[in-house]
Amino acid sequence: MGTYDARLTATVRAAELQQQAHYENWAEQVRMAAAQNNQQYQAMAQAVVQHYSATYDRARMYAEATTQLQQAYVQHRVSIARSAQSSDTGLTNFARSLGRIISLFDPELGQGPLDYADSLTEELQGELDDAVRSGVLVEVQGWDTNIPSPEMVRRELDRYRPVQIPPIPPLSDETPHQRGQ
Repeated sequence: MGTYDARLTATVRAAELQQQAHYENWAEQVRMAAAQNNQQYQAMAQAVVQHYSATYDRARMYAEATTQLQQAYVQHRVSIARSAQSSDTGLTNFARSLGRIISLFDPELGQGPLDYADSLTEELQGELDDAVRSGVLVEVQGWDTNIPSPEMVRRELDRYRPVQIPPIPPLSDETPHQRGQ
């Protein structure tokens, strides 16, 4: 019986080693599939981050440029209005000075030039306010050219399918038919 026991032990040991090799092969496939899935997930996450970073940066640059353009336009309009008002400003200052001087001698008579100066000052201020309000309308259409839409990014991300993890190998040499399945 010693030879039979030795052959049986060797056969059992060989089957165990074969099963161990199948299991280790399966475990390595699972590790590789999990690593690939992790890399794909990281690539998808990075793509989303880059997409929205690009969108944000472009929107920020466009908003800054628009703001600078509008500020420059308003400054130019105010400069033109002030230039046109320079003689009126001189007249206002003269009327105010004249009213104050006359008010020293006759307060009622000096009130007329002072009222005129105040009225003209309000009118000039209104013109400056109108110059500021008249700004320029800057078209913002097309600022997002060449940036993929969220739907395009989503479709790109949906392209990535997880690598299927293989089923666990059978733990014996029997086929499912032999096991009664």
